[in-house]
Amino acid sequence: DKGSCTHAAPTYVSEIYYDASNCYGGNTGDSAVTMGRIGWVDALTRNRTNDNTTLWLTLFDPMVADLLQNTWMYERFTCQATPTHNPYYVEYPEYIVMVMREVIYGINIGFNRIIIKPFAPEDFTYSFGNFAIMYVSTHSVVRQVHHQRNKLSSIISCHPLPTQFPTSTLSLKQQLLLILLVFFKFLEFHY
Repeated sequence: DKGSCTHAAPTYVSEIYYDASNCYGGNTGDSAVTMGRIGWVDALTRNRTNDNTTLWLTLFDPMVADLLQNTWMYERFTCQATPTHNPYYVEYPEYIVMVMREVIYGINIGFNRIIIKPFAPEDFTYSFGNFAIMYVSTHSVVRQVHHQRNKLSSIISCHPLPTQFPTSTLSLKQQLLLILLVFFKFLEFHY
């Protein structure tokens, strides 16, 4: 968080710029840009440390606004939050979907268990594949929608919500559009 470019967009590669003399063959490549994959780890860290402000205002809402405004997103961003490298790239839309599922909804799926530890204030129902998750602040239920030959051996680990809830700056319309995007992204990935 100390670098001047750290949160220009989620999240800058390093607090220290690696110039040509510090890179193999002088190739600075991605040493002076942001990467969605680093932003994802940053968001997981904000969840772990209950840093609501940075998660919503710095890591999530600006990227969602960019997606809703432009539809297509660039591969990387500069220190000035200017898009750079390839247009029409998938990393940041995937970043948004992963942060929604794994951090905001707190749904983490392992080989034999599902852990639900949401960072969002509302109760929710979340369906994917042949599973549905119904979360209420006092408990959660995970059920298999259609019987399959593979069953989960351990279904749920549920955690209480944080005492202070983050506030998203997204309007209801933007939230609905984002939900549709997530839905279509899910269909594209799984079917």
